[in-house]
Amino acid sequence: MKHFFIIFFLIFCHSLSAQIDKTDYKFKEFDSIVIQTFNDYTYEVDFSSGKRLDTIIVTGNVIITEEDAKELNKRLIQKESYGQSQATTPIYDLKVMYYKKGKIKEDVKISLWTNNLIATFPLEVQRQGNCLCDGDGGYCCSEGGISIKFKKYLLDLLEKYSLPIDKEEVLFFSQKEEVIYKSLDDTVFNIGDKILLPSLYFNGQCFCRINENTEDSLILIVNFLKKYPQFKVEFGTHTDTRGSYKYNIAFSTKVSENVVSWLINNQGIDSSRVVPVGYGESNPLFNEVEINALSSEEEKEQKRRLNRRHILTILELKSE
Repeated sequence: MKHFFIIFFLIFCHSLSAQIDKTDYKFKEFDSIVIQTFNDYTYEVDFSSGKRLDTIIVTGNVIITEEDAKELNKRLIQKESYGQSQATTPIYDLKVMYYKKGKIKEDVKISLWTNNLIATFPLEVQRQGNCLCDGDGGYCCSEGGISIKFKKYLLDLLEKYSLPIDKEEVLFFSQKEEVIYKSLDDTVFNIGDKILLPSLYFNGQCFCRINENTEDSLILIVNFLKKYPQFKVEFGTHTDTRGSYKYNIAFSTKVSENVVSWLINNQGIDSSRVVPVGYGESNPLFNEVEINALSSEEEKEQKRRLNRRHILTILELKSE
């Protein structure tokens, strides 16, 4: 009986040890874990060919200590690390790479801006909420995004190793703010006021050339700028969340530039008074996860239409 008890105790200890090792995600199987930060500064598309002109720039690369590696892996498999809503994104600003004999065996890609995380190994705890697509990481779950607590931990880890990241902006980027839009017909304006413009329509392969229907709407902007010659404004274009992030940035930038060019060259608006900006899908009113959760195609298109918008923002009140 005594021998049986000893054997049982040893098996129990071995089982417990295996469970503890699992929280490290078998760290001992890897030589090192490397954290890499990177960015994409181009957002360019050749509209004639549709070819993307992408350049990913690595901004930081560091091997983390075994202690930090174990803590990171422990948090990766905790349910508490997930549960936020997220936007789908093709761009990740942080990668965790698991090396063995000089080769990457596993990796985790994270977008701190959109709460998005995808791993090459299963993370069952991430599969929460209404999952809209397959994948071991569950990265399309409506509530599968990284939690604020986990995000703060990651930001602190990057800061510890002096890896570049805009901590404050990342923390508050995903928080939706209620924007109260003004109208072109309003009579009182302040710096920072945003005016929601009528729908604009464009021609051409890139859908960014101004047509007659668009000119009718743009005349309203011309009249506004002539009525308030002391205003300096931003003309901003937002797309819906379909298509690639980089393409939407390039497309919206081209639209804004063409509109501002038309205002200057065709209507005599001073070039110093209007600034073109393309936001792409970076600030959607409704992300694609929220949209795909709707029951009808009509509802989905309505939300996408609201995402596609043009905003006039008051930047300066110049002295007359």
